[in-house]
Amino acid sequence: GLISGVVDALSSALGIAIDIADYREHAIGAGSKARAAAYVECAIDGRAPCFGVGIDEDVATASVKAVLSALDEI
Repeated sequence: GLISGVVDALSSALGIAIDIADYREHAIGAGSKARAAAYVECAIDGRAPCFGVGIDEDVATASVKAVLSALDEI
């Protein structure tokens, strides 16, 4: 899916092993104005886990933002 493709591309580009240990998402609000929140737990090159959160109107974009947020911790 989208997350695996993003993780594979980032792993290759950065030369690090990124594994998604956990992924969750939920809606913030209701109806047409609802936004998506995505949460990831990543293992990067065997280090301690890092976590990321992404929020956007689109769940796919929120998911990518969550991965990038987790990588910002390293």
